[in-house]
Amino acid sequence: MKDKQDIALKALLEVTQAINANLNEEQLYRIYQFTLQGYLHFSKAALYAWETPDQCLRKIPQSQRSQLPMSMDETCRQLLADIHTPVRVAQTQLPSIFKVYDWVVPVIHQNKALAHVFLGTYGEEEIDLEFVQTLSNIVLVAIENKRLVRKQIEQEALQRELALAQKVQRMLLPSKIAHQDKFDLAVFYQPHRNVGGDFYDIIGINEEEMLLCIADVSGKGLGAALMMANFQASLRAIVKNTYHLPDIIHQLNELVYENIQGENFITVFLAHYHFGKKQMSYINAGHHPPFLYSAGRPVQRLSRGSTVLGCFCPLPFLEVSTIEKVEKALLLAYTDGLVELHNAQSEQYGIEKLEQFIQRHHHLPVDDFVNALLDDVHRFCSNPLPHDDCTILCCRFF
Repeated sequence: MKDKQDIALKALLEVTQAINANLNEEQLYRIYQFTLQGYLHFSKAALYAWETPDQCLRKIPQSQRSQLPMSMDETCRQLLADIHTPVRVAQTQLPSIFKVYDWVVPVIHQNKALAHVFLGTYGEEEIDLEFVQTLSNIVLVAIENKRLVRKQIEQEALQRELALAQKVQRMLLPSKIAHQDKFDLAVFYQPHRNVGGDFYDIIGINEEEMLLCIADVSGKGLGAALMMANFQASLRAIVKNTYHLPDIIHQLNELVYENIQGENFITVFLAHYHFGKKQMSYINAGHHPPFLYSAGRPVQRLSRGSTVLGCFCPLPFLEVSTIEKVEKALLLAYTDGLVELHNAQSEQYGIEKLEQFIQRHHHLPVDDFVNALLDDVHRFCSNPLPHDDCTILCCRFF
């Protein structure tokens, strides 16, 4: 009895020292296998660890000559999931390849199976399966904790990267607007996550002209944000050489098509405004139609132009629309995250409600207009969680 206790203590000490030495997972598995066979005198040992409920992978033995499968198939996973106490392998319905082992021992922690250990014995030698469970539990819990700590570190690193990406993205959005003595602007920008695929820009051409752009990348998150950052850089580079709307859209489409290769697309509304002529020209490339309210006119939906960018090269059609006498006017551009917000009955806020809101509140200063619009949306939707990026661009021309 004393010999068995000494052996158990030596095995426990070996495992504890390995854990305290902060060895990696593979090293811990090797120490564990050595302990089972070297100290506890099992003839062979194999361990399958549950990575997820649908994934059970072999961790030991590491030998390339092992005939055991690297992962359990669905049938074997179901059979193992029903094993909650040590049982002889011969009494299970596991495939014959596992019958070279005598026992299968589950390792349970907080009612969760961490692993199943297969053990071979020498004849009828007495074995302590309860101690095997305890020892295995110590090793597997240590490995599980390492995995959780690593996952937490990775998540924290990702959060830091996303926070930096958010800061960079907001720096790329315009902070100073040209010609503010000739028009007023209010913007609401809220990405679905830390970063998003919405974009807007106001570019001064000269004392009398400006470009206004709002765009939306299909998709969300960091990938969409990177695509949009590239789009913004491309727009700024193109505008240095030309202010001609068709040229800008064609060049943007070519760049987007080459970069995205049909996997995503970008919707764009691009407008050119001349303050002296009170004239607006625009191209809508598949974007939700902005609204234009001019004194004495009904609300207009600016929908004409082309299809989305990035799907066809060259674009199958392109039309520039020009509107004269745009003065004392309100322009409202937005992304689909606004009108697709819905209430508890799955009813979307929608374009019709947005147009009705403009008809009632077009007289408000732009900041008050945007705040009132957000209040109206929240009342309709009961403060829902946004499921997409949302941008509102409200511009009043004096």
